[in-house]
Amino acid sequence: MRVLNNICLSSLRFYDEHYQARQKFRNGKTLDENGKLYIFPSQALESYKGNVANPVEVVAGLRACLNTLLSLELPYISPEDKQYYRELLERVPEMPFGQLEGHRVMRPAEVYTPKTDGRGKEAPQYYPLFPYNMYSLLDDEIETFQNTWKYDRSIRYSHVSWHQNGIFLARMGKVEEAFEFHYKKLGDTTTRDLRFPTYWGPGYDGIPDHNWGGSGMIGLQEMLMQCIGDKILILPCWDPAVDVDFKLHAPGKTVVEVSFRNGKIQDIQVTPEHRKKDVVMIN
Repeated sequence: MRVLNNICLSSLRFYDEHYQARQKFRNGKTLDENGKLYIFPSQALESYKGNVANPVEVVAGLRACLNTLLSLELPYISPEDKQYYRELLERVPEMPFGQLEGHRVMRPAEVYTPKTDGRGKEAPQYYPLFPYNMYSLLDDEIETFQNTWKYDRSIRYSHVSWHQNGIFLARMGKVEEAFEFHYKKLGDTTTRDLRFPTYWGPGYDGIPDHNWGGSGMIGLQEMLMQCIGDKILILPCWDPAVDVDFKLHAPGKTVVEVSFRNGKIQDIQVTPEHRKKDVVMIN
């Protein structure tokens, strides 16, 4: 854990010191008018390039990393490092919320050039949901991401290869769309006469392109169970008409087994037993 802390510390110091130096070179001040880092120049994943400042996946990643490190205690993290993390968290920019057609949405960055051709492939707007776990279906803010999905038309949504939109759909609780996506993602989608159906592809790589299965399995698991903090959400994005049995691992050396039939949970086993208090039934 100490080694991990050192790796995180070096990465965080890069963002802190590099972008303070960049800002000082521009106007002689290390922080912006709000006392925050100004993360520029940058880009929001591969979809938004040029004239991008404070991209959402960087801001979310910094906040998620710092909050996790601040939750640790001795001997894993020193008081000096923890104090630095507190100070850095105060300098991290705010999340870039915005408005589209009168609705609250998550923007890809605080400053960016909007895409008008719909050709973007990656969707940084949803990274606060996954992998950074900043919001869940238990939060009112989930509507912001649902609005983003509905009104932000700058991203081309696809099920091909590594595209992780199914994970985002599961995190937003969009049942119908998530099922449709994963039927395509995990189905026999090869376009060639191959011996094995799950030799997906070609997508962006050769055959077999198991990015399909990797991202698809994560999305399917997120439909069945989501773990946010100490909470374990059961069937957060599942069609009540579909029977299912599953056994999945959760954080804290926890195993969850569920049998779901005729729209009701018939049996649930949580090991160790004391983790049952953290289970939240969604369906």
